[in-house]
Parts: sequence; C-alpha cells; structure tokens
Amino acid sequence: MDDRLAPHVRLDKTTVLTQPAWSVALVHLALVLLGAGAGRLVKVLAQWLVTLPWAPMQGSARLLTSVPEPWLTVGVVCAGAALGLIVGLMAQYEELSVAVSNERITLTRKAKDREFARDRVVQVFLDGKQLVLLDADKGELARET
Repeated sequence: MDDRLAPHVRLDKTTVLTQPAWSVALVHLALVLLGAGAGRLVKVLAQWLVTLPWAPMQGSARLLTSVPEPWLTVGVVCAGAALGLIVGLMAQYEELSVAVSNERITLTRKAKDREFARDRVVQVFLDGKQLVLLDADKGELARET
C-alpha cells in the first residue's frame, strides 16, 4: 500500500483510504504561505512598475501603491494567503477517497460517490497513478487518477 495514504477503520468495519490529516494540513499551510509570499511580491512589483515610464499596467500599479501602509502590505498578504487556501481546498475537493467494506467499494471525488458491489469487483490495481477496478470479464468498472 502507498505509505502516503492513511487507512482509517470506521465502526462499521469500513476502511477508508485517504490522505492523512497531517499531510492535508501541511499542504494547506504551505499553500497559504506561498500565497502570502506571492501577495508580498505583487506589492514589490507594483512599486517597481510605477518607477518605469514604459511599463504596462501603470494605472493598476499606481492604484495599488496609493493604498497607505500598513494596509497595503496587510491587504496583499491576506489576499495572497486567501488565494493559497482556496487552491488547497479545491485540490482537496478533487482528491479521490476510497472506502472498502465487506459489501461494497465506494470511490468519492468532488462529493460524488460511485459504489460497486464488493462481489462484482474481481481485481483492483494501480496503472501508473490511476486506480483501476475490473469485473469478472476483465472489463473496467472504474479508472480514477
């Protein structure tokens, strides 16, 4: 089993394979910090753009740099951090989660479940980075990245 996935056993004897909470939190933190850094970089670039007479987007750069400090720094850092958090939440929403019980296998992505009867699934394997479920006739039931 991939060591990046953490199995969680629920009370109804269902095993859920998903990213561990610490990994998700670490990714969200990194994206928030990167977003905040990008926001700070926008401020620096805007201040540099207003010094160049030939630069594009002079109006936008002047408007941004007209905001008094410390509100300019606070605003661009918070906006960047918020965008980083949104990117992280979107990535988590699109991530695949697999739940396996004695009765069924459930694949969940984008809050949509695809359920397969456990006796219908004969083979499960990874094809590169894709999870593949096959039936008795070797027909694909599902292929998810």
